[in-house]
Amino acid sequence: MLPVNKSRLTVKRKKMATLTEHFKIEEMMCPCCGVLGIKPEFLIFIEKVRRHYDAPMKITSAFRCEKHNDKVGGAKNSAHLSGLACDVAITDSQTRLKLIRSAVACGVKGLGLHKSFLHLDITARPTGDVAWFY
Repeated sequence: MLPVNKSRLTVKRKKMATLTEHFKIEEMMCPCCGVLGIKPEFLIFIEKVRRHYDAPMKITSAFRCEKHNDKVGGAKNSAHLSGLACDVAITDSQTRLKLIRSAVACGVKGLGLHKSFLHLDITARPTGDVAWFY
């Protein structure tokens, strides 16, 4: 079941229940402070991507507090800060293309391509949807 409370939740324990059919709480919370600031609309989006993709997805980063975002060198206006983004580990070019196709089919708004991960977000931008390379 998806959370309906839009406020941030601090999670104290690890290895917890799932937020959606395929994603666990610890995958979506900030690793440094335990805040679960991921937005319900992003959970709906990423679960839709996972179902379309039809294979496991390893989330390497989702919600980030400002301190953690600074530590990892994230952008000052990162969609991770607002709970509207995640990074998914990628191991090869076929996996990358399959995940890109699924994300586009499900309405991704921001797509960042790195050798080892894809950034997926649903942040509405005045300039429209975007893609970039790291």
